[in-house]
Amino acid sequence: MPQELPRLLADVLVGRVVRGAAIAAGTLDLAIFFEPEPLRGAPLPAFGNALRIALGNGKRRRMLLEQVRWSRDEHLDGDNSRALEHALIGTQLVALERPTTDLCYQLRFAGAASTSTLLVELFGGSGNWFLLDDEERILALAKKPSGQRSMLTIGARFVAAPRRPDPRTGDEAGAGPRRGLDASLGLEALDGLDGTAVLERVAQHYAAIDRELVALELLRSIEVALARETKSLASRRHGLEQRRSAEARAEDLRREGELLLASRDITKRGLAVVRVTDWYAEGSERDIEVDPKLDVRANAERRFERARALDEGRAHTERELSRLDSVEQELTQVGDRLAVLRNQNDEAGLEDLRRLARDVASLARPKQQPKTTPRKAEHKTRAKKPYREYTSLDGTKIWVGRGRTENDQLTLRHARGNDVWLHIGGGIAGSHVVVRLDRNKTASLETLLDAATLALWFSKARGRPHAEVLYTPRKHVRKPKGFAAGLVEVLRSKTLALRFEPERLSRLLDTAARGDSD
Repeated sequence: MPQELPRLLADVLVGRVVRGAAIAAGTLDLAIFFEPEPLRGAPLPAFGNALRIALGNGKRRRMLLEQVRWSRDEHLDGDNSRALEHALIGTQLVALERPTTDLCYQLRFAGAASTSTLLVELFGGSGNWFLLDDEERILALAKKPSGQRSMLTIGARFVAAPRRPDPRTGDEAGAGPRRGLDASLGLEALDGLDGTAVLERVAQHYAAIDRELVALELLRSIEVALARETKSLASRRHGLEQRRSAEARAEDLRREGELLLASRDITKRGLAVVRVTDWYAEGSERDIEVDPKLDVRANAERRFERARALDEGRAHTERELSRLDSVEQELTQVGDRLAVLRNQNDEAGLEDLRRLARDVASLARPKQQPKTTPRKAEHKTRAKKPYREYTSLDGTKIWVGRGRTENDQLTLRHARGNDVWLHIGGGIAGSHVVVRLDRNKTASLETLLDAATLALWFSKARGRPHAEVLYTPRKHVRKPKGFAAGLVEVLRSKTLALRFEPERLSRLLDTAARGDSD
């Protein structure tokens, strides 16, 4: 971020009263909303209604006045959000400073009864922010730091990060945000503009970056879904082709049955081979293998039954192959649409990508879930719980499905509507995870991070340092008829950006109920 921007932000925002604060569920970005009319000076400029602290990679990381319009589903609800609202709403921003040459900023708020400080760190892997009380104890934070500051959590006394080099020296660790802005916008493009115009131009610059990153994520998810569905279609086609080959033998089986009925040994049992006269091949003799446990007549009836079954399945097989042809054409059309949308970086193109992602998701045709008799299902439930049980730091139970069928049992039979349901994102296979909550209770951020860590660990993404985890109340998860075991439909959800912490996982695995450790 250029050196001038903090001063320009202070000129616009200092003296204004806070009317709201929110955390974005997927990115842990923080938005502080101000009253439109200040106690002094001009109203807020039209291009910005909130001070946004954006975390993430170096391209999008910044603190800037922007237009923030997050939907209710995008807001992270929990202890952090409530602490921010309680500490900031109604207070006045009295200072916005950069106390050192580090990419660290300090915002001080004063209210009638107390003061608080927001520290913003725009360095490191993805940046961080901390809300402190007047004794420098942490009231809220984006995420728990690692390494030497891993003890920083809610209630702990804040410890500043080690001093970082001056970004003006070009040091790799400190120059990221400024260098990225210089390269793509060019500070010379800001020459001659007043402070508000500079802030607007930079906000437009980062809005384009956000669109680009969202588009890349959508492209990645569409490509993964296309590859997965293409592979699934190829597998299903192979199976249907094999079934068609088997069904082509229906007439041969029927002829063998007729030849066996004409055999002189029709009542005999214990024969492994019966020699018959094949009237379909000019009366030549041939041997037919039979089941020695049955007499020849029963072997003939078995062939007739098998031929009837194959005839009945032939029409279904042809219908399924025809449907696969249709789906493959749709996938080809999706691929063509994707090629057109790759280089569009505007709001219209982004919305087209979102529609395309929904279209790809609707193409999935899962296999019919195999039916299990109630007695067998009841026996399996009695024999072993369908989930592993762990305990979060605050004592909340977290349940993790053992497999595909057990995932269904956990989500559909054991979880309640108010429980939090989690699953690894990006279309990756993994266990269903449920945070067990009492009535009218919500999960804390630490409990969500614990559950998300288990969702990552018990998935095909195990071993990745970063992952996205979907979470939603269980009542927003349903299983349409015909969906395969473990496959559900999520009506609405939020996304949690997770950084894997081995210490957190070790603590959780140590809480496993007997027989539930990994």
